[in-house]
Amino acid sequence: MDSTSHLPPILSETSKLFVASTKATKYKDNVHCLTARNRPKPELVMHRTKPKVFAPFITQSLNHAQHETLKEVLHAYEVDTTHHCLRPVDRLYWYFELLEQLASQVSPIQALLRQVQKVLCEAVYDSSMLQKPQATRGNEYAVLVHQVEYSHVDSELEQLQAQLKTETTHYKSQTEELESLKKLLQKAKATQDKMEEELAVHADFLQRDEDLYEHLVGDELALDRKASLHRLQLVEAKSMLQAVTQKADAMRDGFRETMCDLHEKEREKKRKEEATQTIKDLQCEYTKLVDESESMSRDIERLESQLKADQQVVVDKRVNLEEAEAEFAEVSANSADLQRTHTPRPKWDVILRALPEVAYVDPAHQGPPKTAEKARHKKRAPLGRTQAFVKEMCHWLQRIHGDCGMSLQLARLANESEAARLELSTLQAQMEQLTRRQKKQILAIPGGAAAGLPSLATVAKTVAAATKLLGTATAFPSESATLVPSVAAPKDFITALGTTPEVPQFLRHTGRVRNRHMAKTELERIIRTVWSGKKAKETHMGIKIPLEEYLYEVLKTKFGIQTIIAEWGYNILHGLKAFSWDSEVELFFLCLTGAVSEAIHDDQELLLDECRNLLLRLNDTYHDVTLKREPKRVYLVRLMRSCADLTIDGKNDVMATLHNFFPMKTPLQLKSIERELLRETKLKDKSVQGMAGETLVAIDDLLPTKLKKAHRGYFVKILRTQHFKEIQDYLALLDRKIREADLHGCGRVEINEIKAAMQSIDVTVTDTWLAECISRGIPKRLVGQMDMSSVVEYRVFFKKMNLKLMKHSLNFYPKAQVASIHSAPPTAP
Repeated sequence: MDSTSHLPPILSETSKLFVASTKATKYKDNVHCLTARNRPKPELVMHRTKPKVFAPFITQSLNHAQHETLKEVLHAYEVDTTHHCLRPVDRLYWYFELLEQLASQVSPIQALLRQVQKVLCEAVYDSSMLQKPQATRGNEYAVLVHQVEYSHVDSELEQLQAQLKTETTHYKSQTEELESLKKLLQKAKATQDKMEEELAVHADFLQRDEDLYEHLVGDELALDRKASLHRLQLVEAKSMLQAVTQKADAMRDGFRETMCDLHEKEREKKRKEEATQTIKDLQCEYTKLVDESESMSRDIERLESQLKADQQVVVDKRVNLEEAEAEFAEVSANSADLQRTHTPRPKWDVILRALPEVAYVDPAHQGPPKTAEKARHKKRAPLGRTQAFVKEMCHWLQRIHGDCGMSLQLARLANESEAARLELSTLQAQMEQLTRRQKKQILAIPGGAAAGLPSLATVAKTVAAATKLLGTATAFPSESATLVPSVAAPKDFITALGTTPEVPQFLRHTGRVRNRHMAKTELERIIRTVWSGKKAKETHMGIKIPLEEYLYEVLKTKFGIQTIIAEWGYNILHGLKAFSWDSEVELFFLCLTGAVSEAIHDDQELLLDECRNLLLRLNDTYHDVTLKREPKRVYLVRLMRSCADLTIDGKNDVMATLHNFFPMKTPLQLKSIERELLRETKLKDKSVQGMAGETLVAIDDLLPTKLKKAHRGYFVKILRTQHFKEIQDYLALLDRKIREADLHGCGRVEINEIKAAMQSIDVTVTDTWLAECISRGIPKRLVGQMDMSSVVEYRVFFKKMNLKLMKHSLNFYPKAQVASIHSAPPTAP
């Protein structure tokens, strides 16, 4: 038997319970720290006690065989050095195995070795004996030993614990079931007591009902007796009634004759009185008519005398006109004679050499080339060739001049037709609006009676006149006999204009497109989206984009297919025409067609921003600090009760301030603005009552910012409508002034006259603005060649001027002063 067999086995691999540290190498204070495996091992030297020290003790009670066995084990331990390379944890495991082998040998010190092993195990592995918790090494051995020795005990303990937990749960469920059964028994007992009480109550009610029934039976017998008595009395009363009726019939016959006589006398008397009164009324009316006839006769005489005077004035004017025409003809003749006399003779030879295509050829020389060549060689050209060609040159110049005049006339006709088209479209929209309004009024009358429409005949005349004026361009029928023209039902399809270059891009399509019957709310949403997107893109790019191109870009971005783009384009155009009675829709329609400038919408946005700033300045003047917090409010009206009615006090901050902001508005326009402001205050979520009865309204509700433009109130609507109407009135007035300056109706005036017309309308206009407007009307190729005395065609000139904003200079005044009665602190009463 090998001596090393008694030693504990050397581990072939590192124990999985003691793996190497996964922590990376750390550097602390520039010292390289190593793990336990990589740390150098110290040389272990075993210093044993000499055999002679414990030999006597061993030899006292050990026999020879035991002594030899122990000696072999110790010798094997001395010889074996493989445990020196183990980790401290594995080496400790090896030592305990050696100690266990020594304790397993039968010897007198076996019990002592076992006690030593036990003490060492408790000292090394059991931390409960320590005074304070600290790290211990080698706990794995104790755990493994515990698992080997007490594994069956632990499994039984776990089974017992699971069984105990099951029994405890069963016991709790049984206890809860017992408690529920007890509660159910108590509830059943309470229900039984309650039912017994109800049974007693029902018995009492039954007894009362029986007593009541006996009482009612007695009352029924008594009533039967009374009924029999009353029947006898009824028979006696009928007999008495019959006697009385006979007497009354006799008295009625006599009374009827008497009353008929009295009634006839009364009617005769009333007729006489009515006839007398009618005669008096007729006499009064006759007197009145005689007076009116006399006054009309006097008026007729006066008008005849005035007519004679006017006719005499007309005759005088005609005589003066004939004299003026004669003077003008004489002056024209003298001027033509003067021009003919003082005009220098042109150098026709130079002109003919420069323009050989107009050279005169004698008919005698228009033969074959050889004959013409011989004639030139034989005969020289006659003298005075220039004089012979003057007539042909004049004819050629007259032809060129005629062509130029025709071009100008065609351009003038084109401009006039465009203006007529715009006027016709506006008139057609107004007539359609009038028709819809009249139709609603007729439908509102019960039974279709015309008693509530006193102006129906006037409307019919207006419709007939408009139909005659528009002809086939309108949607009204030509029959004027009908009272209200019938409006054709909306079509389901719209015929497209084609794909020619003259058609805008968003309308280019061949065939028909579907009519979506667009509502006004959807159209307004599209209009506001296009305006806001166009402004944002222009701000980002820094250039102006035509509205027509941006609309096509929006539709193309959203749909991408030309068919759908054209369908939405035609529906938008159809909606703009149908709802052109609205100022916002009309402005978009005119800007899209190029009739007015897009700067009008930009000026409207500037107007709303300046008006908001003005109201904010008004809020800053208030003494009350609470009004300056968000949302900022202003005093709209002061309401006072008088005779149970609400009246508006004259002290109105907003209206007084707006009057300064709009210096050119009429009282009627200001009244309309005030009415729309009052409509805003009727909304409960927009107005607040002040302490003294004033009405406060938030500025953000009246004029919302760009982030809150989804809602537009009545105030914003009336401001936009009046702004656009004022610009239209200004342009119409300017056009009328220029027409008045054209005395001869030739369509041509001087630039000075256009400037004078603009200054007569707006006396506060600046020279810079006038120069800018006039420079827009002058063609670029003629800039620097025309002065203020140049004659221009005012229609073309006016159209070019209108390419940008043209309005009254005092349309609104941004630097207006605020007018507030709440700026000073309130005085004590």
